[in-house]
Amino acid sequence: MYEPLAKIEEYLELSTQAETDELRRKQILATIDWLIVNDFHKLVYILYRVDVSEKKMENVLAQRQNEDAAELILALIIERESEKIKSRKENKVSNNDVEEKW
Repeated sequence: MYEPLAKIEEYLELSTQAETDELRRKQILATIDWLIVNDFHKLVYILYRVDVSEKKMENVLAQRQNEDAAELILALIIERESEKIKSRKENKVSNNDVEEKW
């Protein structure tokens, strides 16, 4: 299982039963599409919770207007979630080093 997708499902309050990451990704994209059209404020709130900059999202959407907005937003969320996962792993290693020195 692709770890950021699970976290994104949690943010979107999805409980997909998809068997593959590709199916999960499609369901997430469908939800993001729905939010863009029907509840943009909720999407912005979710991006805030994920810690994706609204300015960054606006810039990406403006620069790549001919691309699918849901795909671009999902890519930003995955990028941010991946950064957080990497940071946690690095900090865990650093914390273990500090504990071993004591």
